Amino acid sequence: MVTMATIVTIEGLQRTLSPFLPRVKYMTVIRLDPHRAVFILHVDLNRPVNHPMDSFLISQALAAVAFTCGVISFQYKKRRNVLLWLSASALTNACHFFVLGRNGAGTLYVVMGVRVFTAAFTTDQRLMYVFMALIVAGFFVSYERPLDILALFGSLLPTYGNFQKSDRKIRLIYMACALIWMIHNYIAGSPVAVLMETTFLVSNLVGYYRIYRFALKA
Repeated sequence: MVTMATIVTIEGLQRTLSPFLPRVKYMTVIRLDPHRAVFILHVDLNRPVNHPMDSFLISQALAAVAFTCGVISFQYKKRRNVLLWLSASALTNACHFFVLGRNGAGTLYVVMGVRVFTAAFTTDQRLMYVFMALIVAGFFVSYERPLDILALFGSLLPTYGNFQKSDRKIRLIYMACALIWMIHNYIAGSPVAVLMETTFLVSNLVGYYRIYRFALKA
């Protein structure tokens, strides 16, 4: 016969383990001797478990990688090098938004990454309009909330800038884009992404001054 004290102990163990296991329960209790009860744990590992904090940390790690690529990009003088690093930043940032569940912004960032990569090798204005159409189409397909409208403008403006021949003009347009995405990311609740865009703006300003300082003094 199993005593009440033994049952309470097992139920207490179940409550202790439940935060760490998807589902824990004892199937039976077998009394082997007066001093010990043996129980069997059944764990259902197929039950999906949501870990919002883990998703948040992963999203912020991805934003940090995108942040690094973006900071590096504005320190290059050659147009192609700037755009290739920005492409890597955009694609990583897309993953960051997908993990946060912001599919609208994530979809736009995927298009942006491919667009910037393409613009690194051509300035054909026809391709610019193709990417603008893709961005607008992606916006209507993935629209979830009014915040996505801000992301739309933050995507169309650099599309115009990417296909400009002057790297100086590209930098100026990206300064305006950084301000738009700073506001977007603040509302979206991504502090690392806000920091990323702020640093993009500062890095862009530093790079702009470092490369064009003599022209500014003229």
